[in-house]
Amino acid sequence: MRQFKLAASIAPTKPFTPLLEYLKITASEAEGIFLLASAVKITFTDKLAVFRFSPHGRITVVSALNERRKYPPWLEIIPNIAHMHFVRITGVQDLLSVMKHVLSLYVSNVELVFEGSELRISMGNGGTPVGAIPVDVNFDGAVKMCIDPKFLVDYLNVLEPDANLYWYLPGGDKMNPTMICLASNTAEDSYMYIIRPNWVSGPVIPAAHEE
Repeated sequence: MRQFKLAASIAPTKPFTPLLEYLKITASEAEGIFLLASAVKITFTDKLAVFRFSPHGRITVVSALNERRKYPPWLEIIPNIAHMHFVRITGVQDLLSVMKHVLSLYVSNVELVFEGSELRISMGNGGTPVGAIPVDVNFDGAVKMCIDPKFLVDYLNVLEPDANLYWYLPGGDKMNPTMICLASNTAEDSYMYIIRPNWVSGPVIPAAHEE
């Protein structure tokens, strides 16, 4: 049985921009272009990462690696969920539809109010209501926040319409980030999406919830 070592390196995204543009253009010319790149071979040196897309090595991307000592301490921005409120959203299609509608109106900020069994969405700070969706919460009172709807659309667009979400909300009025992840909790879906809101207001997490 082959043994694999864990490789953890940080590569800038800029070298991949031409590749993404190529795939967009080629996709309109050759149906199933993404199936052509069905496997990726990744190799590392001390300073480079090489990505070879199969079959037949049709595309190769070479990227310089960022030095770890120069990279921001990204682990520090991941919030501690023991100190956060919890919301479950069943299905993302309704939320995505509302956010796309807001973007179509060229609105750059939305106010989200999580209260009871409902998420209410308004344009701006307490402006015109644009929608409400059912949610399950684990707290009393209301948590309010203001965010850029584009950040949510970018995330929701890549999910299946019936995906279920766990949404973790900061307590109090500190400018702490909010975190969203898929409720399926499988290895393939174990990633987090973190957004720093423009402002937050809500009940402080009781001391009994803290570790």
